[in-house]
Amino acid sequence: MNYCQRYNYSAATIRTPETDLLKVVKDYIYMRGPISISEYMRIALLHPQFGYYCRSDAFGTKGDFTTAPEISQLFGEMIGIWCLSMWMDLGKPSKMNIVELGPGRGTLMADVLRVCNKFPEFQNAINVNFVERSALLRDTQCEKLGCINVKEILNNKGEKVDNGSGANIGDDQNETMIGYYSKNDNVKVSWYEEIELIPTNQGIPSIFIAQEFFDALPVHQFQLTKEGWCERLVDIETSNDGKHHLRMVLSQTPTIASRAFFKGNKDSKIDLKTIVKNSYMDSDDIVNHTGTLTNTTSSVTTNNDGDRKEEEYEHFNSIELCPAGIGTAQTIAKRIEADSGAALIIDYGNVDTVSSSIRGIKDHQFVSALQEPGLIDLSADVDFKALKLGIDLIQNIECTNVIGQGTFLKNMGIDYRMAALLTNAQNDDELAEKLISGYERLVDGVDGMGELYKVMGIYNVKNKHVTGGNDHQITGFFEPS
Repeated sequence: MNYCQRYNYSAATIRTPETDLLKVVKDYIYMRGPISISEYMRIALLHPQFGYYCRSDAFGTKGDFTTAPEISQLFGEMIGIWCLSMWMDLGKPSKMNIVELGPGRGTLMADVLRVCNKFPEFQNAINVNFVERSALLRDTQCEKLGCINVKEILNNKGEKVDNGSGANIGDDQNETMIGYYSKNDNVKVSWYEEIELIPTNQGIPSIFIAQEFFDALPVHQFQLTKEGWCERLVDIETSNDGKHHLRMVLSQTPTIASRAFFKGNKDSKIDLKTIVKNSYMDSDDIVNHTGTLTNTTSSVTTNNDGDRKEEEYEHFNSIELCPAGIGTAQTIAKRIEADSGAALIIDYGNVDTVSSSIRGIKDHQFVSALQEPGLIDLSADVDFKALKLGIDLIQNIECTNVIGQGTFLKNMGIDYRMAALLTNAQNDDELAEKLISGYERLVDGVDGMGELYKVMGIYNVKNKHVTGGNDHQITGFFEPS
């Protein structure tokens, strides 16, 4: 099934509107030829002037999509309880970082910190680290948390800000901005553009939260042909009948990316574990199908897997891979291995690898990923199986089972919190109805997010008390007794 058939788009002589970013993409293609889907996603979402996440607030009912923290306070509160539980399981360290990747408007962290207000010892122990590239969203997050004594370390051009004495105002040279939580100035809030910039090897455990983060990371798509594994690319539409100004094409021969991942394999029989090892690289290393590949080997420590068993192979004619996601998951895992801690990944995705899932999102509806670049969000299903295979390469780090969001929230006690909120709202029918609607949307497995969204935990096996003696499980993943 080709791309247009998958989304049932009909041909039309009237094309979707041109955008400022479309002109950037076209110029890029004119100079370099068709670009990978990965590169297209990166430009469309993160272009400093016209990228989707750099131009406006897209979250909430007035935006293009609504995330779980915006639906109900219950979601963020359960994540806050999970962070508290992990802090206790780690032995109540005097210092602990809570790191959120892609924090949106800051709603989730605001709810987490409200939970922290009830536990002063816990709150005094934590610092908050945001991984956020968008200057617009950094300001929104800062306002949401009511941060005080805010200082900018890097301006919007990426230049260091001087405090007038020639010394940088931040105590961490990699920070973009710092502030302090308005309800407890012991809680420092720091912003970083990349997870790799956050200090590590300091003996301070970190709790990582990635809620609807991995789905926005750029993906590559490959298709098996008689020439081997070729790559799906984005090109300029040349037909007068095309609905959009861009189109999907297939490379005539294997690209640098496909050669890196498949190592010359021309068979549909794939060992996904080996593909994951080969795909462990910064996606920036793959410039495009004509660029230079600078890194194709994993720097992680791995065990000798021995001969592959026949049942470990899978058959694909097309496949979607996210090396940026695998690399980010491994970065988190390596930091947990070095400093202790845990991580929680919550996202729309699958427990099996898929062939094509990228789509655009506009006005809460799925649209073509090629429509109005820069004005729509782009998303792809998270491949939890590939993430787990990548994390398994890191010594002493394991993943939990992948469970539905509804199951996780119920394991964390959302029903008890819901009952308490309804008791407080017994004289306010409108509030009660809003609470019930939000609850059902979060946990319902049929019409809501309960099964569509998956949850996976990451932990250090050396912290035996974290698992409660139950292998492959941590708080939130135990079946309730």
